Amino acid sequence: MKRLNSFLVKKILLEIIWTIQLLVTICVTNWFAIKTMSTKNPVQRIKYLQDLPEAPPRAPLKTKVIALYLPQFHEIPENNEFWGSGFTEWTNVKKAKSNFFGHYQPHIPIQNNYYDLSDVSVMEHQMQIAKRFGIDAFGIYYYLFDGKPILEKPINNILNSPNIDFPFFLIWANENWTRTWDGEGQKILLKQSYKEGWEIQFVDSITPFLKDKRYFKFKGKAILGIYLPYAIPNLTESILLIRNQVRRTLGIELFIIGSTSHESFSCAESGIDAKYIFAPNVPTSKPNTSLLYKISNCQKPGFAKNYADFIFNDRNENNINKGETFFKGVFPSWDNTPRRGSKARLVRGSSPRLFEYWLFRELMISAKDKSQTEDLLFINAWNEWGEGCHLEPDEKFGYKWLWAIWDSKKNVYDNNSS
Repeated sequence: MKRLNSFLVKKILLEIIWTIQLLVTICVTNWFAIKTMSTKNPVQRIKYLQDLPEAPPRAPLKTKVIALYLPQFHEIPENNEFWGSGFTEWTNVKKAKSNFFGHYQPHIPIQNNYYDLSDVSVMEHQMQIAKRFGIDAFGIYYYLFDGKPILEKPINNILNSPNIDFPFFLIWANENWTRTWDGEGQKILLKQSYKEGWEIQFVDSITPFLKDKRYFKFKGKAILGIYLPYAIPNLTESILLIRNQVRRTLGIELFIIGSTSHESFSCAESGIDAKYIFAPNVPTSKPNTSLLYKISNCQKPGFAKNYADFIFNDRNENNINKGETFFKGVFPSWDNTPRRGSKARLVRGSSPRLFEYWLFRELMISAKDKSQTEDLLFINAWNEWGEGCHLEPDEKFGYKWLWAIWDSKKNVYDNNSS
């Protein structure tokens, strides 16, 4: 009984220490953001948007803001087979539960808008909102296994709707499809086999998108993203083959980028043009759960560092080699409880104000860099609801994450114009 009481006392003390440390961090970092931004247009605190704003001025901004986009919000035969009839990304988002006092879960889309991406009007509306709040393009995840596309209906709907005026490009999600939805990432459901000749199949599959006039270009070249370059056998040869095949059949030059997620790779050796920072690069190793470690670090098991660490310590740039071209990455928040349950990892202390400051900081750095005439900034993500990482409005924050983009771009414009 004494041992149990001692354990409870230690646990309560740990909770108190963690809560105090979190509150101090949030207060200090928000104060710093407010003081250093010299913002002329503070974040507008609204919950429901009545009218879309005019898009922020963009003429002097060489940095284009890219939002990563997940198409997994509609039923497909594969998911119905693996998980049961009706499964979509929303299934686990709705089931998420709070793991501790004050834990913000579940994330509920504003006005309970659990949309279905098989309806093209949904994506059209999303693109209209994104454009008006200052997002320049969507980087849409593209799933292809041995030449067979999966979750392709939303992007095909866009392809067949030329009236929708918003730039996009593809990021090949070339990881094995596993039971990540329930935390069992080692169980493979669909495998990337990279059979001989897969590169030709891949180019044939993406050709209709590359030919679309809305396909996003960087320095005159069509951007093609690869989520896990290191997973591709004979990476250098495959990149060269894909690049040459697109050039030969379409007369299009590619600008190929790879994410910094998971293991690193070399741009110089692989022939990939640049890296984009996939933020946050939350470590996946098992956390140290000893009581001494938790108290000394003021950290709960499963937690990553504070949000401020990613802003001020360039925590996301660990996989960048010297001399490589790379594009910065930011994120509004992170909490993968819907997918991991009690084993979830999350980044604590995020807020729309800090997110706005981070965006403003990165855009200003880029604006002052005279060595580049064009730049990109990646936001993870438009709609990663399963990882608590979304710009889309929810019941708690409303449209504040989107207003942070609008305000940061407007502030950069004002600072450069004065």
